[in-house]
Amino acid sequence: MKQALIAKPNLRLRTIASDYCAKLDKEKTKAKTLKLCQRIGELQPKLYANGT
Repeated sequence: MKQALIAKPNLRLRTIASDYCAKLDKEKTKAKTLKLCQRIGELQPKLYANGT
């Protein structure tokens, strides 16, 4: 997956259009977000356990 935005020093948010969506479909994006949130939920206990 190509990264849509690369953070660089001196990044100015005012130079990025607020309506930029990278041609993403809203429903597909919601489904993917839900899937990724579930995955984060599964990994969180492992990440927390390794942080000690």
